[in-house]
Amino acid sequence: MRYRSWARALCPQSARRAFRAMAIAALALATGPGPAGAQVAPAPAPPEVQSLLLRTVTITDDLERCLLFYRDILGQELVELRRLDTARSRGWLELGPRAEVWFAVLRGSGEYAGGPVTGGRIAFLGIRDPDASPRAARPPPRPVKGRPGDLVLPHRVANLAEIERRLAQHGFPVLVPAATSSTGLSRSMMVMDPHGRIVELFEMAGAPPTTPPGAVALPAPRP
Repeated sequence: MRYRSWARALCPQSARRAFRAMAIAALALATGPGPAGAQVAPAPAPPEVQSLLLRTVTITDDLERCLLFYRDILGQELVELRRLDTARSRGWLELGPRAEVWFAVLRGSGEYAGGPVTGGRIAFLGIRDPDASPRAARPPPRPVKGRPGDLVLPHRVANLAEIERRLAQHGFPVLVPAATSSTGLSRSMMVMDPHGRIVELFEMAGAPPTTPPGAVALPAPRP
């Protein structure tokens, strides 16, 4: 009561009204208009879009032949091989209840001027399903020319002649035999992997047959 009497004596009624109006206006500026005339605060800027290709992954029912091509012929290193949970894999793979799913990752490496470098990785989901409908043995993919939407996998290699010999030994189709480029800087050939994808193999001209800068060193041939 004493405070109210003091306020009335100090501030006439008109002044009090003006002061209250100013306070309401200041509050409105601080908090924004109410629901009737709502103004949404600007949304924060979305984060910058980023994308990084980690590996290519192929679903296959012939993991052994894929390993033959990329590990034993091209010299890739098998860095991971593990079995996946079948029940979980059935959420996105066409599998029977007794199927096995194996995940394999291979990589290439070589010596560059600045030191050793690991190349891009190739992965496979190998399916072994005894409940799958039986199919006749598949012949090697018929050599065809690339069409829109096809995938090309370039590999820089060492000892292209030895790779060409191994391809012929195991019956992998060659689309374009090895030849020197028009610039004379490299030799290349076009082949097909077990799933009919085009693979470009090239090595720098004049490079020694073992581990030139930036090339993949071949392991000893498997028996």
